[in-house]
Amino acid sequence: VVSDNDQGIKISLQYVRDVLKKTKVAMVAGPETSKAFVERLISFQEYSKKFGFQTSQKNIVLSESFGFTGGFNAVQKLIKQNKEIPEVVLAGSDDSALGVMKGLSNMGYKIPEDIQVIGFDNIAFSQHFSPALTTIAQDRKLLGETAAKMLIRLIESPEDEIEEIITLPVKLIERESTKK
Repeated sequence: VVSDNDQGIKISLQYVRDVLKKTKVAMVAGPETSKAFVERLISFQEYSKKFGFQTSQKNIVLSESFGFTGGFNAVQKLIKQNKEIPEVVLAGSDDSALGVMKGLSNMGYKIPEDIQVIGFDNIAFSQHFSPALTTIAQDRKLLGETAAKMLIRLIESPEDEIEEIITLPVKLIERESTKK
């Protein structure tokens, strides 16, 4: 039972294009050891092209870790390797996004005035960070309930065939790290 990573990236990029009206988008992705992070990266590459964003390989940096420090280090690399700064940075997770925001702040950028940031996961702390993080929300309660129901069904009826992967929808939570 997983959240729809493809839908989350698509929603984010549609929001960047249609609501924020931005064209220069970058992504702090990875690490590649995570299936979810790889799915998010592939979706970013596909939808960036499809929606006409000004992106290149220099606009994507793979983080060495899943968390805050990985995002912090990755955004510094991203800024150093690009002549033009991105208008929006998508991060593969909220933990990484918070590191991205701290890294940008340490380099003198203001969020959302100079660069806007969007995360993925909607962890509890993302709404308490300053500025509060715009993010893609996964319904953790529904994920758990669905997985538990599948497990009970398998225990009670082991001969039943069930879907191998169940994908649940996500939604954008708009907060202060982006502005119209």
